[in-house]
Amino acid sequence: MSIRRRIWQYGLFQIPALLLAVCLIAAGVAYLLRLGCPDFRASLFFGLAWIALMWTLIMPMDYFLKFVLKLNMSLAGRIAILHAIFWTVLISIILASTLPALNNLCTASEPFSLDWSQWRANIWNEMFFSSATGSVPIGSKADFSFVVSENEQIEEIQISTPEPDLEAYVRSRIESLEGKKLLEFVPGTRREVVLYESSVTICKNDSRNCGEPADPSDYPDTE
Repeated sequence: MSIRRRIWQYGLFQIPALLLAVCLIAAGVAYLLRLGCPDFRASLFFGLAWIALMWTLIMPMDYFLKFVLKLNMSLAGRIAILHAIFWTVLISIILASTLPALNNLCTASEPFSLDWSQWRANIWNEMFFSSATGSVPIGSKADFSFVVSENEQIEEIQISTPEPDLEAYVRSRIESLEGKKLLEFVPGTRREVVLYESSVTICKNDSRNCGEPADPSDYPDTE
């Protein structure tokens, strides 16, 4: 003796129904908690939820067509499946045409990072790499800072060193940068002035790492 199972007991109903629930929860979480790009994620999961719903309705629709509208069993099944396929194709086309625009809009609104490290390294190299030091004592060191404005002007030069010759040398090298294209700010920045801080040590030519150019990793700075 066979027992007729209810619609909800079939895998053809259970699997898409489970996917429907998962997609609805994911869409709600993405939208309410504003995760990642919420409009993109919510639209994607709502679209997938609609497709899952259409496949969930295959067996209820088949039952309705057969026992309520009295259609042929084979015809009712084909109509129910074609209905699900129609919505799957239509929603896929809609998602494919709208999601890229939503993603681009979201990406454009995300904050971006500007790297100033190379800019700072280039300035040090312009001032000191392979430049003549004249009568500056070997082993002397100077810490210095200055402010660069957005029109490539240098202001507020500060130099800390016990050696007058080194101070004069560093000052002349800083002032030599005035108005140079090298000082142009990183494109897209919101900075109007930049404080530049560094140091220089006068070493022997055979000293370890003496005469090496500055590297961007020496001046980590992001905006």
